[in-house]
Amino acid sequence: MSLYNHVDDKTDVLDAVADVILQGIEIRDVDAMSWQDGLRGLARAFHVAALKYPHSATLVLARRLNAPAAVPVVEAALRVPARVGLVGAAAVHALRAFIAFLIGTLAREVGSAPTCAGANPGVVAGRERDFVKSGLPAVADVAAVAADLAFCDREAEMEFGLELFDGGVRRRVDAAG
Repeated sequence: MSLYNHVDDKTDVLDAVADVILQGIEIRDVDAMSWQDGLRGLARAFHVAALKYPHSATLVLARRLNAPAAVPVVEAALRVPARVGLVGAAAVHALRAFIAFLIGTLAREVGSAPTCAGANPGVVAGRERDFVKSGLPAVADVAAVAADLAFCDREAEMEFGLELFDGGVRRRVDAAG
């Protein structure tokens, strides 16, 4: 209870935890890079900082974006799409989608069992067999040619998601331009 001599309530404690995570994000000069490299740099910086407190990282999504440690991160994240013409409401939507992608990727990473990452080849092979025998054509077809359903390469998943995000931003800018 002595903690509450320093903060008003649980909300203040949660905001402080989110601030610690956000302060750990090393923001590079996104203006000195291509916007794609700036986007990837921010994603990786968030990922590194969040993995220091893996089960608290999703907390960042639920906290206020105007927290002192959040504002510089938000600034950098808004400058990246602005460099290609994505501004205003579209930039805010892109920022929120980017945050959701990062939090979702991180939640899957810290919440999945080691077997999902392929640490146990026997388990992965068993999952592949189960998928092939599932009787569900799309599941069986994919499982028969690739281990992607039974095995999760977290780095590849992050890269794939960033490429999708990159392509979505490009399409949005091209459509508006």
